[in-house]
Amino acid sequence: MKKISTLLFLVFSIAMASAQVQRVKPGVKPADTSSAVANNVSGNKESKKEMMRELNLTKEQKSKLKEIKQANKAKTEQVMNDEKLSADEKKAQLKALHTAQLKNTLAVLNDEQKATFKQLRMQRQKQGKADPEMTAE
Repeated sequence: MKKISTLLFLVFSIAMASAQVQRVKPGVKPADTSSAVANNVSGNKESKKEMMRELNLTKEQKSKLKEIKQANKAKTEQVMNDEKLSADEKKAQLKALHTAQLKNTLAVLNDEQKATFKQLRMQRQKQGKADPEMTAE
């Protein structure tokens, strides 16, 4: 009798565990969060590469942009690692660095490339992949 009741309990437990329903709010699609972040990051990198291809940059422009990016990255790390700054001060300095990088980037581009850059940034902004500040001069 014990074996039968234990077996029934085990079968009942397995049936209940497999019969659970995932509840989703209406209008919201469930997403796989583990791959969603990876897809966004890789998609963002791909869209940046595509943007650079569409700008038809010269080798000289590419090297200048790379230098600007590396310098900005070093300055960003310096600000982030500065323990003397408050969170608001860090945010303000990072925003200033971001704006300076945009101005330096636009200075490297010719007029046609600037127009293309602004158009592509607006498209990325509509898709939610770009900062609104990056479209301003």
